[in-house]
Amino acid sequence: MTYSPATRSEEAGRTILVTGTTGFVGKHLAKFLEDRGEHILAIERRAGGFRQSRQTTRVIRGDLSDKDFMSKLDAKVDAIAHAATNSGRRSPNFHHMQQDNIESVTNLLAYATRVNCHQFINLSSVSVHGDVAGSVLDRDTPLHGTTAYGASKLAAENLLRRQDDLDVFCIRLPAVVGSFAPQHWLSTLLMRARQNKKLTCYNPHFFFNNVVHIDDLCKFVSHLIGLQHRSIFSAFPIASAEALRVHEVLHVIRSEVRSSSRIELLGERPPHFIIDDNFARDLYGYTSITTREALERFARDELAI
Repeated sequence: MTYSPATRSEEAGRTILVTGTTGFVGKHLAKFLEDRGEHILAIERRAGGFRQSRQTTRVIRGDLSDKDFMSKLDAKVDAIAHAATNSGRRSPNFHHMQQDNIESVTNLLAYATRVNCHQFINLSSVSVHGDVAGSVLDRDTPLHGTTAYGASKLAAENLLRRQDDLDVFCIRLPAVVGSFAPQHWLSTLLMRARQNKKLTCYNPHFFFNNVVHIDDLCKFVSHLIGLQHRSIFSAFPIASAEALRVHEVLHVIRSEVRSSSRIELLGERPPHFIIDDNFARDLYGYTSITTREALERFARDELAI
């Protein structure tokens, strides 16, 4: 398929369905879009998630993988921003991941057809690529989905790929950082630095940009919601600008939190790759802060909690 440059719609006050608003990404995204004047329909499975601050926001509690619940949802929306996910951190059960990550998309697609919604932004993962053999990951890197999580996210993408009447953007995410970020290598690194524990890393001299600050992600999703297309499917990774060496990541975090942690550099261990996100930047106007700035801001975000 040939992609053509998109144009921006100036329409404001759209109604956006945001899923996963009890989670890190969904909660930030709903708040960001609400602050931009969008009308938000937030769906969350558990209580204590997104707190609305405008009358134009509605919070509904329910399970996206529950077909009966989703079949009763009839609110009209202009776009769906699907941030809900099961990464297996709470329960590494494949059946649960399949139910949450695949059946939820099946039900959302049926809902989109029912309410005549024509845009679906799916927050996917670079895990759909599985074990990356090369030194660069881009939108054309082969798809393997070798982990249960990666396989379930890839299956969800394939469901979306088959839609003929939707604008679909699958954003393949690396680690996302910001206040209350979930557990991943960078958040663990930051926690250890704050405790003045030893910091270690493999592949210390390889380049690293495999991180996105939540603010950059929210801005990009907001930008995509305003783009006008004609029933396309587009899947691509995003990252931060200006890669650092892996050992520099440790030094940046240690410096930002004024840690006395000792740094130990280990040997090489695959995979080691950087992310080429030029497709998102050139075609869809994605912009980001640098890798160093993302790490520094992440550390400051966590220190401020």
